[in-house]
Amino acid sequence: YNLWERDKHAKVVQQLAAGGAASITFDILFNKADWGESDAHSALKVLKGLETSVNWDSLAPQIQSGFNYDSQFVASVNDARRVITSATVGNRNEYFNKELFWRPRSTADWFHKVSPLSGYTPKEALIVDPRIQHEILHNTFPEFANAGHRMGLVNVLPDQDGVHRSEPLFYRYPSEKTTPGVKPKLYPVIALQTALM
Repeated sequence: YNLWERDKHAKVVQQLAAGGAASITFDILFNKADWGESDAHSALKVLKGLETSVNWDSLAPQIQSGFNYDSQFVASVNDARRVITSATVGNRNEYFNKELFWRPRSTADWFHKVSPLSGYTPKEALIVDPRIQHEILHNTFPEFANAGHRMGLVNVLPDQDGVHRSEPLFYRYPSEKTTPGVKPKLYPVIALQTALM
């Protein structure tokens, strides 16, 4: 849960870019966007209760645009051209509702929508640890992921005893099983993706 509205994040990006930041990295997960719809809906409910003689529904688009902080944030990230966004990878067994959660995020269409340029195709075949192979990329939305320069993963992989002693530098996504016809890529963790910028 983010305490700031996304227009605040947009202003931070604008200020850092104007100040000449070499890289701006968000290790905050922005899972989805509603483009101001929920805040506009709440505002319309209040306005309709206060003044019944006004056709508030006709003003809904203007009201929603006033709350559309998601678009402001995406635009600032796109304009800065040096932002690393974040996401996570996972597997279908982590989700209770496959139709609602994992299936839409494991398709070829989703892969092509959510920053495929952030992954790297190795020049030679690699023996990949099965613990870093994943079926789903999530906790980001396509417009934000693609507005950034690249996307880095913020997964944490504990040892068998639950202690975090080291981290892989890459995770492999998508899976050939759930996304046939799409060649898996290696996605760097966020620190490495930032260093590669």
